[in-house]
Amino acid sequence: MQISEILEIMNLFDKTSLGEFVLKTEGTELALRKFSQTSDHDGARLKSEDVQIQKESRKSVSLAQDADTGPKKKDSNNEIIVSPIVGTFYRSPAPDSPPFVKEGDTVKKGQPLGIIEAMKVMNSLEAEYECKVVSILVGNGTMVECGTPLFEVSRL
Repeated sequence: MQISEILEIMNLFDKTSLGEFVLKTEGTELALRKFSQTSDHDGARLKSEDVQIQKESRKSVSLAQDADTGPKKKDSNNEIIVSPIVGTFYRSPAPDSPPFVKEGDTVKKGQPLGIIEAMKVMNSLEAEYECKVVSILVGNGTMVECGTPLFEVSRL
């Protein structure tokens, strides 16, 4: 499949009301998904500052080849946990399950914070240290890149 063909398919897909499109041909698989502002299983919407954080993160990640994937320091004593990989972030193990963590929860080292699906593999994102979840910066089902801020936490 030629790049021009892929670009044409992407352009056509963008003009449809479809949310997802998968094309499998000999030796090639093309999967397209539209970014949705509806993020949680309950239909809650992302806050505008969350979307802005994602946009800023994407810009910085594209500029930096070796993005650090560890916790980032903020101006306060809080730290930001970022995505270590590219994929789809999920707050719960299943659509009908409660989220792994909520804002205000105390988390133990090794406790799951969420899941990042990459290439149909579910990768558990676990706390590297005991902490309190100050805020959750992305919605459920959000596409994330390496370095995308996911959680603001304070160490305990």
